[in-house]
Amino acid sequence: MRVHLTVSDYSMSSGWFPVSTAPRDGTPVVLWMVEDEMPPALPLIGGYWTVNTATGLGGWRIFGAAEDQPFRVDEQIQGWKPLLGDQNHCAVLHAAVEP
Repeated sequence: MRVHLTVSDYSMSSGWFPVSTAPRDGTPVVLWMVEDEMPPALPLIGGYWTVNTATGLGGWRIFGAAEDQPFRVDEQIQGWKPLLGDQNHCAVLHAAVEP
């Protein structure tokens, strides 16, 4: 088996990145929800990616949401920003596994 790692550099306008590039390791991020036409001037919604151990499905847990609220999925998120650090640059590591 071979694993190929590549680094991609992504940037959207105003420092927002496509949700497809968001970290899936539990790192907290600022989220731009799909119902908001324009990106928020002030970051109001934060969350992190988590996996439901009962179902094995992953989703976005929103900070402050009730535990029984369903996860948000990528289709409900327009973009993301780092919670801390450089908000104008993002390098994303992609892994591809060959049998």
